[in-house]
Amino acid sequence: MNKLVEYLETHHEPYGDACIHVRVETIIKETGWTRKEIWELAKEPEEKHQLTRSYRGVDWSELPSAENMYTICLWNRIYWKT
Repeated sequence: MNKLVEYLETHHEPYGDACIHVRVETIIKETGWTRKEIWELAKEPEEKHQLTRSYRGVDWSELPSAENMYTICLWNRIYWKT
């Protein structure tokens, strides 16, 4: 399993909620990972529908990037589509 997913399950478990939004700044503070590391770690689980990312200040002229990534939402396991 991906270490980002493991971290979120351990420290920000959604329990009965569908998902829990965790600010990227919180993840950086708690883990010491960089935005780029988190960006890379989120790719695979996002493709597997285990988590989703939200972005701040993104409009049609700006693509999502590590710099404007705002939250990561880990889905409760019952919602995983793997």
